[in-house]
Amino acid sequence: MGTGSGSSTGTGSGTGSESGAETGTETTPTPEVTPVPEVTPAPVAETTATFKSIKGQKAKLTKCTTEKKIYTIPKTATIKGKKKTVTTIGTEAFEGNEYTKKLYIKSNITTLAKNAFAGMKKLKTIVIYGGKLTDIKQGAFDGLSDDVVIKIKASKKNYKKVLKAIQDSGISENIKIVRVSPKKK
Repeated sequence: MGTGSGSSTGTGSGTGSESGAETGTETTPTPEVTPVPEVTPAPVAETTATFKSIKGQKAKLTKCTTEKKIYTIPKTATIKGKKKTVTTIGTEAFEGNEYTKKLYIKSNITTLAKNAFAGMKKLKTIVIYGGKLTDIKQGAFDGLSDDVVIKIKASKKNYKKVLKAIQDSGISENIKIVRVSPKKK
């Protein structure tokens, strides 16, 4: 039998069957730990819309502040506890909106006031549904970029009515207006 010197926690040498094998602990470099950043949920885009009661069961959107990139004009608004159909977008209703890129105007909207979309610097697309939007005031589209596209989702007959109202409002000739066939259910 052989005798050995050393300890089990260091380096040493032995005799006999160990034939020079080293025993002990090995130091491995500790990988650098990168702290995981706290995950903060994306903020919910805020929207504040103000409405005014007009003519019986109808309402006008007078001011809309939203951070949404895509925004749809609501069909109804509750004013003093009564539900009313939104039919008009008022003067400078979107003034200062620097977020919305696409705006949906549903078939309940019949009237656009002067400068309705003034200040919508990032707006690229307006989608108009149906043929009821025929009361468009002079200058309703003033302040829009020339690269805005207006899509009218309507029958050919209704498209022509809305197109005429848009053209009569003094819209820039550089703004593209196209008809999109409505989907049948």
